[in-house]
Amino acid sequence: MAHEPTYRRVVVAFDSTRASRTALNVSANLAATLGAELAGLFIGDVNQLRLGALPFARITGPGAVSRDIDIGTIERSMRRAASEARASLERLAAGGSTPVPWSFRVVRGAVAPEIGAAADPADLIVVDETALGRAARAALSVASTSVLCLCSSAPRANEVVLIYGESASERRAIQVAARVARATGRTLTLLVPDAAQMEAAAATNAGDVAVRALSIADRRSAFVQAAMQRPGAIVVWPADHEDPETRQALVPLLEGGRLSLLVTR
Repeated sequence: MAHEPTYRRVVVAFDSTRASRTALNVSANLAATLGAELAGLFIGDVNQLRLGALPFARITGPGAVSRDIDIGTIERSMRRAASEARASLERLAAGGSTPVPWSFRVVRGAVAPEIGAAADPADLIVVDETALGRAARAALSVASTSVLCLCSSAPRANEVVLIYGESASERRAIQVAARVARATGRTLTLLVPDAAQMEAAAATNAGDVAVRALSIADRRSAFVQAAMQRPGAIVVWPADHEDPETRQALVPLLEGGRLSLLVTR
C-alpha cells in the first residue's frame, strides 16, 4: 500500500501484573513490520502503594491462606515485575530475523494518565485489556496517538475489521489496519456501506495482506453487528470519525472479552 504511515515507536505498557505475552508478541511483530523502536513502559501503580500504606492491609489467598502486605512488599513486587517485563521485551526484540531497537522505562503514577503521557502522535501504544482492565480502556480516550487495546483472553479470529471509506482519517485507518494485519498474520476485512465503492475496496492494495470486501447496508448497526459476529477480531475505528456512538457501542464488546479495538489518530 502506498504512503503507509510510519510510527516512530511501538509503546507496550505494563503494570505490576504479569506482563502480557500476547501484547509483547504483537508489539514486537508490529515494531519489526513498521521498522519502529519497541518501547516498554512499566507503570508502578500509585494506587497499589496507597493500598500498602493502609493499616491491616492483607492479601487473601485460597482457603485460609493470607498474609500482611506493606509498601515494602509492594515495592519489591513491582521491581521484580519490572525486571521480568524488561527481560521479556529484550528477548523478543533480539529474537526475530531482524533485531528490533528497543528501550524500557519505569514510571510511577496512575496507569491511564501515564499511558496517555507516554507517547506522541508518531507512536502506537499497545495495551492489554485483560491485564490492565479499565486503565487500558481509558487509554483509548486519553492518549493523543493511536492505541491498540488487545483483549488477550478473547478467542482468536484471523481478521482485522474496519469500515472502508475515502476520507483522510479513513484512508489512514486502512493503512494502519493493513500493517497490523501483516504483523499479526490476519486477513484485512473491509466493510463497505456504499455499493459503488465495492470495486475500489476489493482492489485495495495491501501488499502481502489478504483483503476481502463485504457489503453492509447500514453503517453503524451493521458494523457493530459484524464485530459481534467475529469474536477475537481486531476492530479498527478512527478517533475523529463523525460517528463516535459506534465506538462507544464497541467498548462493551471489548470489556466482555469478545474483541480487540484499535483507535487510530
